[in-house]
Amino acid sequence: MPDDTMPECDPLLEVPLRLYLLCCLTDARWRSLAEVAGALDEPVASIISHVKTLKWTEYLETRGEGCGLEMRLTDTGVEQLGAHVAALETVVGKAARLSAKVRRRYQPAESVPVKAEDHTWFLKRAEVRFAEAVGDNVRLHTPTGVHLVRVPISRLARAWEPAFARVHRSYLVAVDAVGALHRMPDGGTMIQTDCGLVPVSRRRLAALRGELLRMAR
Repeated sequence: MPDDTMPECDPLLEVPLRLYLLCCLTDARWRSLAEVAGALDEPVASIISHVKTLKWTEYLETRGEGCGLEMRLTDTGVEQLGAHVAALETVVGKAARLSAKVRRRYQPAESVPVKAEDHTWFLKRAEVRFAEAVGDNVRLHTPTGVHLVRVPISRLARAWEPAFARVHRSYLVAVDAVGALHRMPDGGTMIQTDCGLVPVSRRRLAALRGELLRMAR
């Protein structure tokens, strides 16, 4: 069903060049064809058909011919341009608000609650170097210690991507905490962080290298 609250844009002005052309005439003064083309940084040949369309629909009026052609907005043109721009501003504003709302909803949590015996405190995500799954819980490894939190690693992975990479079924690592990649005698790969080594599964190694190269650019 159509949205009755949606502002009505002018179909005639949904062609960007026509909209820009009218914007060059907003002071309703006579402007030459060459002057308008120069303001638009377009050749005269590319705008002449739009001038004819806008004249036929009475959005602008013209006088003279050929190189001496001049134009200006009519009252109808002023009214339609104003209404169309206002409708566009409403649409863009709503789109921006919706996008911001979604970003806020899915923005990675900046901290995670850690429960002790008689209190709960909040560990900053920036302090975590890597996360290790332990059943349905996760150990968060930080320079100040290891902290157990009750959250599945899959949920943490969704919340903390892309700052954290899922490098193994049981491990997440902060991408900017990767100090080096070490090839092990058994053919496996380990990530070096300042809080210890983290294993990388073979199928996730290429993606990790790609992310590290992207960050290095």
